[in-house]
Amino acid sequence: MTSFASLCLSALIALAPGGSQPKDEITTPPGLVDIKGGRTQIGTSVKVIEGLMEGSSKMLRAANALAAETPSHTVDVDDYALMVTEVTNEQYRAFVEAAGGQPPQHWGQASIDKAGREFLETQGKARQAAREAGEPVPEAKVFERERWWAKNWATANWEVPDGEELNPVVYVNYANAQAYARWAGLRLMSEEEYQRAGRDNSDNTYPWGDDWDDDKYCATNAQSENRNAFAVASFPEGKSPSGIFDLSGNVWEWTSTG
Repeated sequence: MTSFASLCLSALIALAPGGSQPKDEITTPPGLVDIKGGRTQIGTSVKVIEGLMEGSSKMLRAANALAAETPSHTVDVDDYALMVTEVTNEQYRAFVEAAGGQPPQHWGQASIDKAGREFLETQGKARQAAREAGEPVPEAKVFERERWWAKNWATANWEVPDGEELNPVVYVNYANAQAYARWAGLRLMSEEEYQRAGRDNSDNTYPWGDDWDDDKYCATNAQSENRNAFAVASFPEGKSPSGIFDLSGNVWEWTSTG
């Protein structure tokens, strides 16, 4: 199944199976839908990829991503339940506030900007004082935003960007994606489960079929030259047969297999 996305990270969470309760007595939690397992095609054939490349010059920009979908093969996937959308900023915020999880770095942009200004001001004064005293001038250093956030996020101010509450949460590393899943009583889906959610029993190129449709693909970056993520479920016509949104496009998904 072909899925292009912006260079962001998001967690789409699957319900963890287990326990001794009979399947017919298990109630699907709110916000999740049942996905029936079965023999599932994984990846995309070289022939299909060649056809995509020939059919649209825009696809050439995604050549490396397409090549990573080979070789195509099939596997058995068990039944499971899956969230209908990617995890949103407001959902992840609840985890941060309740469990002390780490906010994405861009949520703390104002705090980082302030710290950067203070860093440069302090450094500038120290260098100027050295010059005036006729002493060796300290080497100018670069303010490292990522390192500062990793060290100070627990005490820094942060907020979800205005108007992006329903956007998928991005720039979340694997450890934090796993932590969110555990907090929510869920788990990350596997790559095979991701493919199953989009394809069901078919070998479709896209969740809606084999034909490209601009109104169904949640396009970012290469396809639309739009680098911003869309709010979840912005392309309802592109949902999968099971009712899962944005399996093709928008942002990258973390899976338990990578």
